Amino acid sequence: MSGTFIDSGLSNLVKAHWPDRLIEARHVLWEWDLSCVERLKLDNGASLVVKRSLWPLLGEARILHSLSETDLPTPNLYGASVDENTLTMFLEDLGERVRSPTLVEAARLAVKIHRTRPPIGLRVLDEQALSQFPQK
Repeated sequence: MSGTFIDSGLSNLVKAHWPDRLIEARHVLWEWDLSCVERLKLDNGASLVVKRSLWPLLGEARILHSLSETDLPTPNLYGASVDENTLTMFLEDLGERVRSPTLVEAARLAVKIHRTRPPIGLRVLDEQALSQFPQK
């Protein structure tokens, strides 16, 4: 995504979910053409992750919710909303990355994820649709 949240916009979204909290710090963890992930530190010492995504990733909150009902590891989804063409999710902060997964670990998890039933009404992207995504 081009750029991160404007400070006031992000503050307003946090206040909508946690009216008595203020953002003390924020750090971009990942950014590409279709999404941006930031870690927020709140004034009570807690932290959370906010992710904003554009179409065709607007169903990601539904996917995370569906996966949370399986034995697959997923962060807690605190809240999500779609405004126009943008998904915003507030997620559990799992902490700093200890290490990157190996290719074998990533492949095994991808196979498990793709064996789950997709949420009803959510479009499943085929190879042709996936080839239209930005390269990164």
